[in-house]
Amino acid sequence: MSRNGLNDCSDAFRHAFFNAMNARDTYSFIADAFGWAHECGVSEEKQKEKQMDLRNNSVGNSIGSQNKGASDEELAILVLEAITRGEMKILNNLGSAGALTLDSDLINSSNCL
Repeated sequence: MSRNGLNDCSDAFRHAFFNAMNARDTYSFIADAFGWAHECGVSEEKQKEKQMDLRNNSVGNSIGSQNKGASDEELAILVLEAITRGEMKILNNLGSAGALTLDSDLINSSNCL
């Protein structure tokens, strides 16, 4: 993933990886609090984005909590494997620059392949 997009596979990776590092380096509840705080104040129009991000945060939190001794590179591989298995969420039918449209829906990340 060489892209830094919005609501896509790269966005799913960023959220999960950030939370994996936080959970590995601190505690699961702290990583969870950071993830929720980051989504605080999301407007009603962007609730699908929030659902996507919170799901991906949760997957990352689990990865980091279960791999306390992992390097950043090892965590990145574990996050990519979770994306490939479809454990995360992305949004489809996006507009320009990854913007939500009326047709955007949450789908599983196995579509990232």
